[in-house]
Amino acid sequence: MSDQYRHYIIVLDDLRSRRAEYQRAVTESDQAIAAMERILREIQGSTHSDMGERRADPASNTFAGMTLGDAAAAFIRSVGREQTTREIVNGLQSGGVSTNSKNLFTTIYNVLSKRAERENSDIVKSGTGWTLREFQNQ
Repeated sequence: MSDQYRHYIIVLDDLRSRRAEYQRAVTESDQAIAAMERILREIQGSTHSDMGERRADPASNTFAGMTLGDAAAAFIRSVGREQTTREIVNGLQSGGVSTNSKNLFTTIYNVLSKRAERENSDIVKSGTGWTLREFQNQ
């Protein structure tokens, strides 16, 4: 390997390391949020719907700028329960997701399937829909 590329490799390794740290921090934050929501539901003796579902307002940009996978996970988290692919598509569109996909349903399904196949993925195929791993531990 030539010395002229050595610096690029060092920078790439650093960026990958930072990304891994960021992903761990996001996962820990998501777990903390889920734990706090569980505690609140227990204290209130209610279900998530009793607390008010926090669906994206159709006029909002809640998911704008996110990857489709991250937006789907955020949407499922905001609803607090398993969602079908169609419900996710509708929620992401209402929440400001912009895409050039000709078939958003198929695109979302494929994105979620690939993400669910990853080891320790936050997305899990569940019944007829998708859920989050953190919901399975409740």
